[in-house]
Amino acid sequence: MAIRSHCIGMTVADTNSMVNFFEEIFDFESQGCTNIPNLSCSQFWGYPNSSVHVNTLKLGRELLEIRSSSDINSFRLPVDTNGNDLWFRHFAIVTSNIDDAFNRIRDHVIFTSTSPQTLPSWNVKASGIKAFKFKTPEHHSIELIQFPPGKGKPEWQSKDKLFLGIDHTAISVGNVESSRLFYEKIIGMNFLGSGTNYGVEQSSLDGLVNSKVEILSFGVDDGIGLEFLHYVEPADGRKNNNITGVNWYFRVVVCNLNEVAQKAFDNGVQWVSNGIQEIDAISDFRRGLVLRDPDGHIVEVMESL
Repeated sequence: MAIRSHCIGMTVADTNSMVNFFEEIFDFESQGCTNIPNLSCSQFWGYPNSSVHVNTLKLGRELLEIRSSSDINSFRLPVDTNGNDLWFRHFAIVTSNIDDAFNRIRDHVIFTSTSPQTLPSWNVKASGIKAFKFKTPEHHSIELIQFPPGKGKPEWQSKDKLFLGIDHTAISVGNVESSRLFYEKIIGMNFLGSGTNYGVEQSSLDGLVNSKVEILSFGVDDGIGLEFLHYVEPADGRKNNNITGVNWYFRVVVCNLNEVAQKAFDNGVQWVSNGIQEIDAISDFRRGLVLRDPDGHIVEVMESL
C-alpha cells in the first residue's frame, strides 16, 4: 500500500539559519521554497490562523522540508528531549566516513552521543555500524551513520561524497503492537526485522544511562525507512501529552488514499487534517491527509497525481 517515502520535515523558528545549517555543513541542495496560505494550513496540517513557509532541500535522492510557521511558539521542542521520550524522532544521514563527518560538524551541533560509536561484534545485525547522535541548534535530533560492507543499501557504500542521503527516520514508541498496527495495517509499511541494542556503546550513543532499546525496522517499496525505538531501559520516558503542533513529520505516498482513510477511521486513529484534502500547494500529489500515530508522531499520507 505504501509505495515510497522520500521526505522528512521539521518546523523551525529561524528558517534561514536552519537552511544554511543543512546546506553548508551537510551539503544539502536547495530545491526551492513555497508559501502556503492560512486556509490550506488550517485544513491540512491543523495550523489555526497560521501561514507556513516551506524550504525544500535534497541530499542524494531524499528530501528534507524546513517549515516555518507564523505561530512558531506552538512547535518548539523541549531542549531536554531524550531518546526515550515518546515525542522523540530523529533521521539518519548516511556518511561515507564518520570520522571526517564528525570533524566537520562537531563545532556546529549539540552532542547527544559522547563521540562516534561502533556497534559491537556480538550484535550481529548491527555489528560494525558506526553512529553519532546530535541535535541541531533548534534541538531537532539527527543521527550520523556509516554502514560497513554488507549492511544497508548498496548506494551507502559509495565514497564519492561525504554525505550520501537519508537512510531512515526513527521514533520512540510506547506500545510496539499499537504502533505496528498503525504503520503496517493502516499505512501499509513492511516489517523488515528487529533486534535489541544495549551495552556501553548504546549508552554512549544515546546519552542515556544503561540504555537498552528494542529496534524494529520497516520499509516501503522505495525511499526512507522507519525504525521504532522501544526503550526497555531507561523506562521513564515522558509521554507526548504537552507537545503540540507538527514539529516533525514523515511523508509516505500510497496507492489508495481512501483505503488508508477508512482503516484510520475504523481503528480510531487521530486525524490532524480536516478529512482528505485536495493538494494545491505541494507538487506531485493529488490528495492527502495528516494522521497522528499512537504516540502522537505525525504522518503525512499522500496520493500521487
